[in-house]
Amino acid sequence: MKKIAVCFTRKGQSIIEKLNEESRKRGIEPAEGFFLGTSEDMARGFTVVNCSIGEWTGQHFVPGNALIFVGALGIAVRAIAPFLEDKLRDPRKTFGILHRPSGKFDNKIKIPSWN
Repeated sequence: MKKIAVCFTRKGQSIIEKLNEESRKRGIEPAEGFFLGTSEDMARGFTVVNCSIGEWTGQHFVPGNALIFVGALGIAVRAIAPFLEDKLRDPRKTFGILHRPSGKFDNKIKIPSWN
């Protein structure tokens, strides 16, 4: 499974970097990092997203990918909603790590495979 993480702030980038660091320590392949913002604000190792979050989600919300949204819950929900089918035909996985601008975590969500 390919892990793909997207964020919208420097704090989000920091969270993805920590997640990837811990993954490497455990022998787990890190997530590919994407940043929805300007290249001036982007950390090294991230790919800047040059389209809307909805378009980006459509490009990456495919079987075999695990999407990780680091940011507000509403952004993740609105981004994936158009691509959900039903519980019998939607094998995708999405994870969210939600944080406040202060960097404190609010919640973690997991939308598991419907199967």
